[in-house]
Formats: sequence, C-alpha cells, structure tokens
Amino acid sequence: MKTIKPIAISIALINAGIALPSFAQQQDNTLEEVIVTGIRASLERSVDIKRDEAGVVDAISAEDMGKFPDTNLAESLQRITGVSIDRKNNEGNQVSVRGFGPSFNMVTLNGRQMPAASTAKQEGDSTGATSRAFNFSELTAESVAGVNVYKTSRADMATGGIGATIDIKSAKPLEVGDTLLAGTVKAVMDQSNVTGSNVTPEVSGIFSTTFADEKIGFLVNASYSARDSREDKVATDGWMRVAGNNMDVSAVTSEHGQVWLPRNIVVEQADHERVRTNAQAVFQYAPTDALRFTLDYTMSQYEDTIERSQVGVWIEERNVGDTLLTGVADTNGSITDISITHNFESNYGAVDWQGYSDLEKSENESIGFNVEWDVTDNLSLEFDYHDSSAEAQPGDAVSDFVVILSGPLGVDLDIDFDGGVPRVALDDSGVAPGYDANTPYTVTGYLDPTGVRPNIDLARNKGGLNEVQQAQFNGAWTDDDSALSAIRFGASSTEYSIDTRWMFDLGVQGQPVCVQTPEDGFNPCPGLDAMLTEESTAFPSVFPSMLTFNAGDVYDQYVGGMQSVFDLAFNNVNNITEKTNAFYVQFEAGTDFNGMPVNMLAGVRYEHTNVTGTTIQNSPEAMVFVSPTEFRPRMTTDAVEYSLESEYDVWLPSFDTNIEVVDDVILRLSYGRSLSRSDLNSMKPALTIGDARPGGPYNANQGNPGLLPYISDNFDFSAEYYYGEGSYVSASYFKKFVDNYVVTGIDQAPIMGALGYNLTDPNPQDDPLFTPDTAGGPDDQEIIWDITSFTNGEAAEVSGLELAVQHFFGETGFGMQANVTFVEGDVEYDSTSLDQSIALTGLSDSANLVGFYEKDGVQVRLAYNWRDEFLLSANQLRQTNEPVFVSEYGQWDISASYEINDNFSVFVDGLNITGESAEGRGRFDEQFIYFVDQSPRYNLGVRFTY
Repeated sequence: MKTIKPIAISIALINAGIALPSFAQQQDNTLEEVIVTGIRASLERSVDIKRDEAGVVDAISAEDMGKFPDTNLAESLQRITGVSIDRKNNEGNQVSVRGFGPSFNMVTLNGRQMPAASTAKQEGDSTGATSRAFNFSELTAESVAGVNVYKTSRADMATGGIGATIDIKSAKPLEVGDTLLAGTVKAVMDQSNVTGSNVTPEVSGIFSTTFADEKIGFLVNASYSARDSREDKVATDGWMRVAGNNMDVSAVTSEHGQVWLPRNIVVEQADHERVRTNAQAVFQYAPTDALRFTLDYTMSQYEDTIERSQVGVWIEERNVGDTLLTGVADTNGSITDISITHNFESNYGAVDWQGYSDLEKSENESIGFNVEWDVTDNLSLEFDYHDSSAEAQPGDAVSDFVVILSGPLGVDLDIDFDGGVPRVALDDSGVAPGYDANTPYTVTGYLDPTGVRPNIDLARNKGGLNEVQQAQFNGAWTDDDSALSAIRFGASSTEYSIDTRWMFDLGVQGQPVCVQTPEDGFNPCPGLDAMLTEESTAFPSVFPSMLTFNAGDVYDQYVGGMQSVFDLAFNNVNNITEKTNAFYVQFEAGTDFNGMPVNMLAGVRYEHTNVTGTTIQNSPEAMVFVSPTEFRPRMTTDAVEYSLESEYDVWLPSFDTNIEVVDDVILRLSYGRSLSRSDLNSMKPALTIGDARPGGPYNANQGNPGLLPYISDNFDFSAEYYYGEGSYVSASYFKKFVDNYVVTGIDQAPIMGALGYNLTDPNPQDDPLFTPDTAGGPDDQEIIWDITSFTNGEAAEVSGLELAVQHFFGETGFGMQANVTFVEGDVEYDSTSLDQSIALTGLSDSANLVGFYEKDGVQVRLAYNWRDEFLLSANQLRQTNEPVFVSEYGQWDISASYEINDNFSVFVDGLNITGESAEGRGRFDEQFIYFVDQSPRYNLGVRFTY
C-alpha cells in the first residue's frame, strides 16, 4: 500500500468540499497509510458529499492536485446525473441541469457569484441573446479542486439557479499544508486540423507552501492551453415565413397554411487558433488558530482567432421579369425543393464567396478578501468581498470582419432540402455572357476567379463588460451536543452590472464592373483573382469546390482602396445594473426518530433588487436600399440616452430533510423556492432594427427592464442505498412549478423615424435595378415591422426522474457509473403553433455510462455521454420566433494512464473518438439548420507531483 503524507489528506478534504475544523494544522501521523488519489478515491469523496448533505447535492472531486477527470470542466460536469452540456467547436461550453438551460443555472467560485461575458456571433443585435451563463470553456479543469452541484436550494447560497447552483472550489495553501509542486505537460493532437499546428501544447502547474510555523501560506497555479482545429459546416441562416409566390403548395395540409423558405445555403470551413490562459494566486495569514485572512486573485484569458471561408447562395422570394425562384412545399409548408433561375438585369443567380477574419476574446478577473473568525467555540463569523469582471472583446476588438465577393452571374441551381445535408445541382453554363448580355468577355464557370467582383465589406463587434461587486457577511452558531446543531445567518450586498456594445460598419462596393478600358478590354477586378484559391470542400454534394481568401488581406490590398457606393456605421451601448440586498437565516438540526437518524435544514432568504436599464444609441432616420437582398437603417449623427427603472422583492423559503430508515438507506425530502433572472437581451430598453429584406421580413426588437425574475417552487424526493465503500444506487424525482415565464410576443406596427415620419420601403418590388443609397421617403410605402417584445406571463411545470448507480467490483480494480435522467414539462415547444409565447431551452433526456479500471498504477476509463434532442433557441439567426433544435447526440471518450513511480505518470486521452457530427434543425425535421463535421482529439502527456 502506498504511503501518503499528511498533506494528501488535507488535499482530499478540500477537494471534497469539507471545511477543516478551526484551522487545526496538526495531523496524526498514524493516518499515513491512506490512499487518497485516483479515480476510485475521487468517486468515493464525491459519494461522501452526496450522502452527508441534507439536500440533493452531487459532486466531482479532483483525482489528485492538478488532475481532473476530464480535460474540460463542462465535460466533467456532464457525468453528473441530470447535467448535460452544449458544445462549441467540439468542446464543452455551457451546462444545463435538469432540463434548464445555461441561463437558469448559477455558477459560483468558492461561494462567490461569478460574472460572464461572451462574444455573440450574430448578424444583428436583435437575434442574439446576451446570456448570464458562465462559459466553462474559458476555465481549465486543472485549476479546479472540486465542484459541487446543488440541485435543491438553500437560504445561505447565492440565488440565480432554478436548475442548480454550481460551486467551483479551489485549493488554499493553509489547507493544503506542506509544500506541494505538481504539474502537467501534454501534447494536443486535433484530427480536424488543416492549416495550424498538428501538435499544440497544454501546460499547467500548482505550487503551494507554508512558513512562519504554518501561519502564512502562499499558493499559485497557472495553465496555458493552445488548440488548432478546423470546423467544416453546412448551414442556413434560418427559415423565413413567406407568401409562397410561384411555389407549389398543393401538398400543404397543416391548418395554419404557412410557408417557409430557407434564407440561404452555405458551406463553411473555419480554421481556429484557440489559446486559453488561467492563473490564480492565494495568500493566507492565520495569526491565531481562531483568525484567518485570505487574499486571492484569479484571472483567465480566452482568445480564438478564426479564419473562415464560405461559399453560398441567397434564396429570395422575388419576381423580376421571368419567374426566378420556384419551389415545392411539403405537407408542413417547408419549401424543400427549390430552383433558382439566373437573371442578368437583377443580378439574380450568383454564388457568393465570403471571407471572415474573426476574433473571439474574453478576459476574466477576480480579486477577493476573506476574514474568518472563531469568536468562541460556538460562534464563528465570516466577511467576504470580491470585485470581479468578465469582458468580451476588450478594447473594442472587432469580433468579425467580413468581405463578400460575388461570383459571375448566370448560375442556375436546384437545391434539395429534405432534413439531412442539402444537395445542390449547379449549372454554370450560362455565365459566359458575363455580367450582362452586352459585356464582351468570357468566364469559364462559377469558379473562375476573374469573374469575381467585390460586393460588401463589414466590420462588427458585439462586446460586453460584466462586473460584480459583492460583500457577504455570514455567521454561524453551532452546538454539536444539541438537537439544534447550527443557526446560520447573514447578509449580502451585490451590484451586478453589464454593458453591451454593438458596433456596425458597412461598406458596399456594389456589383458593377470594376474597370473597363478600350485599350485593355474588359478586366473586371485586376489583381483580385490572384488573391483567390480554389479548394475542395468537405461537402461535395453541396458545393464540391470553393474559392477561399483572407478577408483582411483582400480588404487591405484591394477592397479598402475602392470607393464605396454606400456606407453605413452605427453604435449602441446598453447597460443593465441590478443592486440586490439579501438577508437570510437557516436552522440545522439532527435527531433520532424511532432509532432512525434524521437531519433537517430549514431557512428563508429575503432579497430586494433595484434594476436600471440604460440605452445610448443613434436613432433610425430612414431605411436605405443596400442591395436587392438587404435594407439598412440610416442613423442620426447624435446618440440619445434614456433609462428605465424597476424594483422587486422576493422571499425564498427552503426545507431539506433526510432520514436513514435502515442502515445505509437514506430518504430525502426537499422543498425550496428559487429564482433565475431574465436574459439580459430581453431587458435592455433599446428599440433595435434587425433583419430587413426587400419584401420582408422586417424584424425589430425591444427589451423590458421591468421583467420580474423567474420564480420556481421546487419539490424533490430521493431514495439512496449506499451498499459499499463508494458504491450506491439512487432514484430522485423532482417537480418544479415555474412562474413569471418571459413571454416573447410579436407586435406588428410601424416605427417612427427621427425625421418625423414612419420608416418606409426605399425600393418598391417592381423596380429591380440596383440603386444603392436610395432612402425611403415620407411618400413611399410604410413598413409594418415584426417587433419582438418581452413580458412576464405564463406559468410552467417541469418534472423529472433521475436514476443512478455507481459500483466497485471488490478489489478487482474495475468499477462503473451509469445514470439516466428523464425530463418532461408542459412547456415543450409546439412546432404546430405559430404564436407560441413560452419555451424552455435545454429540456432533454440524458444518460451517462462510465467504465474504469484502476490497479497497480494503471488507470483506464471509457465514457459515453448521450443527450436527446433539445431546443437551443427560440430565435434563428435571421428569423425571430423560429426555433433551433439540436439533434440527439452521443459521444465516446477514453483515457488511460500509467504511474511510473510516486512522482511521475504518463497518460493519453481521446475525445469524441468516433468523430460524431453535430446537427441542428428548425421547426420541422425537414427544416435543416446546420451540420458540423467533427473529428477526434487526442492528448498525450506526463504528470508529476512532488
């Protein structure tokens, strides 16, 4: 049996989330013969937390300092019963718990509410939700000691999580004890990589020490991670509600009679260079056994540089001369069989080439101060303060810069949408005449770079700064000899503020020829063709080849020097500030009832919140005709600031009890009221114009700072049988009654422009000629907008069943975990309803199966995670009130390691080893949204501990 020093026992306790009693530093050396590291030890600590808590709590503990079960924190959390994750670029991103999406879960770091900010990749401000959800991809797993997932509410915890409160725990030097040095070096091999490095590094380390007779402690940990990858995707921006002109709608049998047309079809290849840096420093001073001061600093930086190339075709319901677009609708009204016929006069029938130079960047910082004081043997007090921030696109870094080039006219296409990856049949034999019938030059086909001409350049940025200043006072009176074992009380003051910034800068070069001189003949865009490269795509059934280019280079060397025929630039800034004062009291008791141990926890929390929503924005004067497929608002020069205020009070009672009916069989019953605050995008007061197309749709959005929080009354019942060390079976039933659901509605109304008349249509549909910079005047046709607005409305019910088993097969070294969660509610999205005002994102069944072997220094783990189809969003990129569903997904991961000696081990990890793809759909199965081709990723490394 391996000998472990007393330091390891302290590590085990802090990893399990168990507070050390009264700062005692001395350990009994007789405890040295204890194994505290590895898979089994980690799972046993997690079971101890689950068993000892009064409510329903699950946990993950580090297997050793700097060694977490998975390479990504979100991917570790998905192993917990009832927890499922969203993925971004084949990496765990955000978590859902018990069917409640990321915004319905509160994430804390050592009990502190954490800010969150992410870069929204949206075309317009109206369709993107500014989420409160923490992005777990920004936090390396090696810096985390343990995570507790509280599925039932408690009065002494921060509010915000209807699904769960997820508390991330980090180590502290006085609790670690002796000097510790540990680290990991790994090579990352992403099988999808094409243009980046085939092998990228990940390095992490932790150092902790104490001195001055263990009265002073210092700990620092840091990590650096780089990953290069490619993401191949087919997508459409959304399914538009259209009239169905020239469409065969004879098969439509739905009562609503609505017809949908896809906005476009795009093939994209995106090359990512992702870098993530984390660091933490903790200083502690304990002048006496009863008093401890802690000062800590935590930071993370995340940067993803993305070069994207797209080939795509716009699909427009238009009539100019001959019928240009025809299609056949299925029984649901989805036009899945589409034909496009080219027309030179209207520039209709061309393939677009798009180059993006994107940057997704975020920075997080937190500085905190904590004082713990044992006033007497029974009374302890704690004060905690932290100032934390999360910023997306710091320094107003441009999030995406795009250059759109249009290919030769004269292309005819047949596009087949049938639910799977669409198929495109392309006929480019008609491109030979050039841009119009009178142009004397020849292009060999749609891929001929000499026939490409500049169309649009666009720089945009949606950044944000989320700041949290929080002061907490906690007190506890404890008496282990009394049935009333503890009274906990406290107060807190939290200021939560988020600024969102939307910058948009558009230039239109138009689609006429670039240069035409008698002596040189026709040369459409001299030098541009040399900057384009033909490449094959991952989806030959859609577009077998594409022209790729670097957007920044093309703009700097060519497009930037051209005179635009139309320019548009505007900014707006929104701020939501919430100031919350909270007070709580909580009672804990333990007794026997007919010989059965009973534990109870009861408390109540009161919160008062003031909300201020502020907008600074330019106002629209008139709508301007940008192209045959797009209108944009012309904005006033001067920005206007206006604010709205609201306030609310909530009382949040909670009660948990467990009883050990027979040895190792525990029953739990819990009731608690919890809240989640509304999505920030729905709260900002700005009226923002979104997607506007000739002939429609015309979309706008206005938030409501007066939205009340979601309030949920939660009931839980569970039965658990702990039949061996670390082995158990459990069944949990939960029911949630959620009120104040935010209702999304669409009002059809005109919008008053800053010039004193309602915004009008600048380009009647009977005028097909491209006339950029034409603005709608007071005598033109008034536009009736679909204005999305938000209010508190309906109530909803969600219920579910969680089943879990964890078993160790004696001393064989083998073990397994299995769990499944079934969730249902009366808020499921009804695809047959066109005016559904309530929807619960993230609602889905999920399951996990993990098998492992650990013995004689060898560890092997094979894990499978499955999640059923779920609603990701109620809005598509270019169509509000149209859903995005993520298809059913299952992923296999594997890891293995060998302990060379007490200080060194080597390991290999494999993620998504079968290369499962990710898919999404719209309202119906036939309404294809995206297909992402994903590849396995492997890590090879060495870990050391001293």
